[in-house]
Amino acid sequence: MKMAKRILKGGTLVTGEGSFAADILLEEGKIAAVGTNLSAPGAEAIDVSGALLFPGGVDIHTHLDAPLAGTVTTDDFETGSIAAAFGGTTTLVDYALHSKGQSLKSAVNDWKARAEGKAVIDYGLHVSVVELNESIIKEIPELISEGVTSFKVFTVYRGALMIDDASFFKLLRLTKKYKGLVMVHAETGDVIDAFVEEALAAGNTAPKYHALTRPVETEEDSIAHCIELAKIARAPLFIVHVSTENGLKKVMKAQSMGLEIYAETCPHYLYLGHEVYEQPGFEGAKYVCSPPIRDRYHSKFLWDGLRNGTIQVLASDHCPFTFKQKHLGEENFTKIPNGVPSLEARFILGYHGATEGKLSLPQFVNAVSAAPAKFAGIYPQKGSLMPGSDADIVVLDPAGQTLLSIDNMHERNDYTPYEGMRVNGKISSVLVRGEFVIQEGKMVAAKGFGKYLKRGTYKL
Repeated sequence: MKMAKRILKGGTLVTGEGSFAADILLEEGKIAAVGTNLSAPGAEAIDVSGALLFPGGVDIHTHLDAPLAGTVTTDDFETGSIAAAFGGTTTLVDYALHSKGQSLKSAVNDWKARAEGKAVIDYGLHVSVVELNESIIKEIPELISEGVTSFKVFTVYRGALMIDDASFFKLLRLTKKYKGLVMVHAETGDVIDAFVEEALAAGNTAPKYHALTRPVETEEDSIAHCIELAKIARAPLFIVHVSTENGLKKVMKAQSMGLEIYAETCPHYLYLGHEVYEQPGFEGAKYVCSPPIRDRYHSKFLWDGLRNGTIQVLASDHCPFTFKQKHLGEENFTKIPNGVPSLEARFILGYHGATEGKLSLPQFVNAVSAAPAKFAGIYPQKGSLMPGSDADIVVLDPAGQTLLSIDNMHERNDYTPYEGMRVNGKISSVLVRGEFVIQEGKMVAAKGFGKYLKRGTYKL
C-alpha cells in the first residue's frame, strides 16, 4: 500500500519535554521532519492551526476478548481498537491470559488469533503467568526474544490466577536475566478471601461488599510484600493499578532507596469515589473492579504521583462488561465480573486533568504516551514526535469539549462509568503510521489496518 505524504501545518506540538509551534512532515508512515514552514514535493498540506498535536496514546493495560468470570469482555480487538482510536490511543498492549496446564506460547498464540485482522490501531501483547514449571521457565527467554517481554502475576484469586511467592521470586530473577519485566496485580488474596467468607456468612451479598471486603490495607500490604520480593531478587517490578495513598507511599519509599519499582494508575481511581457503590438497587455493580474504587481522598495523592513521577503510567485497565453481564453476581457479589470500561476515556480524562493544573502538558504526554511506550519496549517508535518515529498523532482542539456518554462513545457496552462528565478538549483526528484512522470525528480506517508489534525490552 502506498503511504500518503502529508504536512500538518500550523499546530502546536506537545511532547514529554515541552510544547512548540511547528509543522510536521509525514512520509512512508514515519515522521520525516519537524520544523517551521516545511514543504515537500507532492505532500498534502493539512491546516491544523489552533490545534494541539500529541504523540498517539499508548495504553499498556487492556483486556480485549478476554474470558473472565464465566463470561467474555464485551470489546474484542475490532471494537476495542475503534474505541481506543476515537479516544486518542494509537497503540495498545493487551494481556494474553494464561491458564494452568497451558503453555505461555499457547496463550500468546491464542491472543494473536483473537486479534488477527481485526484491530484498526497497532497492538502488542503481555502474557500472564499463573504457574511456573520447568517447561514454562524455558519459554520465558524464547518469548522475550520473540517480542513478548512482560509477564503479569496476581497475588489474589487463589486457585485460579494467584501465584505463590517462590514462583513469583523465580520469575523476577529469570526475567531480569533476560531483561524482561514482571507486572503485578497486588492485593493480599488470602485476607480478602477471609473477609469475603465473613460477608457471605452474614448474608451480605450486595455489590458494595466487593469494596468492603477489599479495604485499602489489602492493597498496601501486598504492594509492600511485592516490593520486598523484588528487592531480594534485585529485579525491576511494575505495579499495576495503584489506588491508595499508602500504596503509593510504599512505591515512593522504594524508589528513594534506588529500587527499580514502577507504577501505574487508572482514570477510575482519579475521577470516581467509593460512593458509587452506595447507589440504589444493583447500580453499584457497574463499578465493581479490583482494586475497588476508593474514597476520593486518595485521588489527590495519585495525581501527585503522576505529577512527580512516582507513578509513571496512566493506563485504562479496560475490562468491560455490560450491566447484563454484571447481573451474573446479582445474588452474590463475588460472581460480579470485575472490571470497568475506560479505554476510550483515558486520554481525554488525562488531558482534562492537565487543563485543571493537576499535570503539566508534558507530564500528561509522558503518562499516557511516552512512558508506557518505554515500558512496552516500543519507544521511540511509539510515544514520540521525533523524526523517525511512527507518525502516530492525535489532533486535539483545546477550545472544544467532550461529553462522555455511552450515547456518543464507541465501546461495545451499555454504560460508561463517566456518564455525563463534560471535559476539556476535543479530539478531532487521529493518525496511525501517517494514515487517518479518525478524520474530523469519523472512522475512516479499514478493519485490520493495525499491526502486531514485536516489542523490545523496557528502557526508561
